[in-house]
Amino acid sequence: MRFLRGAAATAAATAALAVLAVLLSGASGSSGTAAQTAGSGDLATLDSQVAKPVGVDPVRGCGQLAKENLAVDDEAPAWVGSAKVVAASDGIAEHCRVVGYIEPAIRFEVNLPTDTWNGRYFQTGCGAFCGWVPAESCIDAQRLNFATAAQNMGHDLTGVGMFSALWARDPGLREDFAHRSTHVTAVATKRLIELYYGQRPERSYFGGCSSGGREGQMEASRYPDDFDGIVSGDPAHPQRLGGVYNNWIARHSLRPDGSPIFSQAKATWLHKQVIAACDDADGLTDGLIEDPRNCTFDFADLACASGEDAAGCLTGKELAAVKKLYGFPRNSKGRILYPGRVELGQEMQLADAKSLGEMGQLSMEWLRHAAFRKNPPGDFDFRDLDYDRDPAKLRKMLPLYEAKPDFRKFQRAGGKMLVYHGWADIGVAPREQLDYLAEVRKRIGSQTDDTVRLFLIPGMKHCGGGVYPVDGRDVGTQSLLRMVNWVENGVAPDRLEVGYGAKGTQGGFPGPIEGPVVRNRPVFSYPQVARYDGSGSTDDAANFVPAAPPVDHTGSEDIAWKW
Repeated sequence: MRFLRGAAATAAATAALAVLAVLLSGASGSSGTAAQTAGSGDLATLDSQVAKPVGVDPVRGCGQLAKENLAVDDEAPAWVGSAKVVAASDGIAEHCRVVGYIEPAIRFEVNLPTDTWNGRYFQTGCGAFCGWVPAESCIDAQRLNFATAAQNMGHDLTGVGMFSALWARDPGLREDFAHRSTHVTAVATKRLIELYYGQRPERSYFGGCSSGGREGQMEASRYPDDFDGIVSGDPAHPQRLGGVYNNWIARHSLRPDGSPIFSQAKATWLHKQVIAACDDADGLTDGLIEDPRNCTFDFADLACASGEDAAGCLTGKELAAVKKLYGFPRNSKGRILYPGRVELGQEMQLADAKSLGEMGQLSMEWLRHAAFRKNPPGDFDFRDLDYDRDPAKLRKMLPLYEAKPDFRKFQRAGGKMLVYHGWADIGVAPREQLDYLAEVRKRIGSQTDDTVRLFLIPGMKHCGGGVYPVDGRDVGTQSLLRMVNWVENGVAPDRLEVGYGAKGTQGGFPGPIEGPVVRNRPVFSYPQVARYDGSGSTDDAANFVPAAPPVDHTGSEDIAWKW
């Protein structure tokens, strides 16, 4: 298990996470059920209450699973290609690895501990358009002795790349990507678990970021009984993003030749101006903007003199670009087309040719092959999208691709969801998630906080990284641990502890950050914010307390956007 680490981490914070690792690894007793852990709001006090894990003996050999006929299930007709025992290594206990597919083309990998199962099931999500089986995303759950599963969302992009949407020309594969593959993988895996152990998992969990985050919200909306707890990171709803927002970002940040409008030097200078104006709104000067909505910044103040193009000002073209990017996407009549925008603090990403180019490619592929009922010509370019005419056509596909923000059945089933999102995520706007959860709240009202918790992480880009990079894998794993504590003990998560790397270091998603964690900060359940208590290091999470936000934004979270 990889936890947040760093010289600034306190003994109490480290102990709390270590306790969780033990807490979730199993329990004493002979029933073979999931851990019956002692509930506590203070995780650091649980060490004396945590029971030791027990092994559950399989009722049949691993290899026998390859002989089972799972194709008789009409909902999830599955075939096992191989089932082999894998020796213990790298902190993962010996397990039975099952590889197969669900008709028509959903490839999956399931890993079942042979004698250390904790009675739980964890299923991971994927990223972008998927097309591969992200079994590596289950490693931390495997180390905690979960039975795990991963799947390719219904198509194979080996050798093509995860931004290709050619598969979507098949209507059936569109449905698999949209929602079916995640659901039927859960159905088939639970059947395999029952065959192997003689019992179904007592608790089931889902976790993913980006497309995986959207998978989690789709599960809560469409299949509320599949999972007891869902971790949804930076959820990427494809029809909104490929259809509008990523298109908008690419069109207003890239030149016709594909190069960024902003040079690296100009983006760095612009970021410094924004940080200088907005950094201390939370009472600390630390290079992080707690909530960009609390800062007003007028880019016009940075305009170059007529005809000038200097390092310390914005040209007319640059000023026009930031006006579009830092505003909501709109059509010619001024109607908002997407409930998000570039946020203050994201300036460095305006010079990232690779990421911006990927947004253009993602949008182009989605629009060519997946976004419309009738596909446009094969040479359709992302710049060909008409913001006045085409949104009405995009709207017709929303029922398929979008996770409707209706969690009433999920709430009644006792389901829990933890959502985290980076404030510096330029590809999936954090305000979109605020708008989405405002819609959820309209439907379940006072039950919302008992069903969904949101954590907005200052400085974190899409699923990880940032100017002070955040290890997204640690965020996801800690979220899973706290989710289990919520589901099984009724202890709702009120904080995440986020570790930041040194400024300018790389990594954070999908790989780890370079170098050590140099700052630990708590992120409290929205809308609470973290406030320094005035004593000790500001790089130590123990020296922060929850507080009410300085500005109440609740009235502005529900954005009036129209398709």
